[in-house]
Amino acid sequence: MLKTKSIYAPVSWDDGWRILVTRFYPRGVKREWFDEWRRELAPSAKLFRQHKDMAISEDEFIRGFLAEMNSTKSRHVIEDLKSRSHSSTITILCYEPDGALCHRHFLREIVRDMRKLNDPFKPGYADHPE
Repeated sequence: MLKTKSIYAPVSWDDGWRILVTRFYPRGVKREWFDEWRRELAPSAKLFRQHKDMAISEDEFIRGFLAEMNSTKSRHVIEDLKSRSHSSTITILCYEPDGALCHRHFLREIVRDMRKLNDPFKPGYADHPE
């Protein structure tokens, strides 16, 4: 099972393996709040800044993120997450509040179906287990 959550939301027993997918280390976050940090599953610094500064549209952000996740290194980690999610719960974590537009939602959909790397999509932004 794959879930998404803000790193600032309380840790829950049903989170399973907690994976932080941010380019930069979030302020005030203790190492105990997550099990693994995968920077290569976060938007590049340039794409992140353009998105935060509203210099690009939501669609441009999604297309840019999909292109970055299509790299060999990212695809390898995504395939590993997919394999691990079949036998355990994985919670994908980022800074954004629950319910906000965030790459962790797109990443969850990519892990579920890697064909989405080549097919732009817009998942729902609400955080939920499925």
